[in-house]
Amino acid sequence: MLTLIKKLLFIAIPLATIGAYAIYLTTGKNPLATFKQALPEISIQENLNSLSEKVTLPNSSDIGEKQTVFKWTDKNGVIQYTSEAPPEGTIVSTLELDPNTNIVQSIQIPTREEPTPPAQEDTPNANFIPANTEKLIDEAKNVQKLLNERTEQQQQIIDNL
Repeated sequence: MLTLIKKLLFIAIPLATIGAYAIYLTTGKNPLATFKQALPEISIQENLNSLSEKVTLPNSSDIGEKQTVFKWTDKNGVIQYTSEAPPEGTIVSTLELDPNTNIVQSIQIPTREEPTPPAQEDTPNANFIPANTEKLIDEAKNVQKLLNERTEQQQQIIDNL
């Protein structure tokens, strides 16, 4: 049953696509566009004009002045903050807001201490003494020999596989 459904879909989807394309070629219109709702025409200039009428910018004289805000609780127990005085008979506390104050505290960056340079030794490094150089070269040759032997062993194992 499942294979029958798959076969029907395998045939129906290409036929629907070919049919829609044929309608597009003959009419020049997308047949599936009738299912979409038409979007209203939006004039950006009209929206900008109406927005500029609604938005009021503060005067340059208002920017640096402190503002008084009243904090009070209404009859429903909700705390209100307003710039106008609340009704008579309510308990009010006033707040002075300075717009020139940074509300968010800055992050203190810890100072990095300069690392002290290691003390210099008066004796030269033992590896660079000419007598030890021959010993270092011999050890390097032995390491190379071990690596070559290990490579040969691995190659033999791979060849035997």
